[in-house]
Amino acid sequence: MSKLTENDVEADILRFLVRNNWIVRRQHSGIFRTQAGHPIRLGEPGMCDWSAMRPTGAKLIQYLEVEAKAPGKKPDPKQREYMAKRRHQGISCCYADSGLAFETWYYGEGFE
Repeated sequence: MSKLTENDVEADILRFLVRNNWIVRRQHSGIFRTQAGHPIRLGEPGMCDWSAMRPTGAKLIQYLEVEAKAPGKKPDPKQREYMAKRRHQGISCCYADSGLAFETWYYGEGFE
């Protein structure tokens, strides 16, 4: 049996979200350079890999962010800080190192 990678975990999470009618978007973060070599920051340091939203009716949406990790891996300090800020703002946010860990968090947050 081959070892699961972060990409495998990410694929499990995305399949689960899409199956449950979420619209998922990759969140890019980092320093990119223009053709002239000028640095431009995209996103915020530590931001989660993915955001997801789905309509709930009456122009309301549900929203969450998730950071996928290889089995046994943990978020780095910047990622933990980013997720703590989002939670403080009332945004559902987590990291998961398996599809099962994500589903457990998901249902624990009250999503159906």
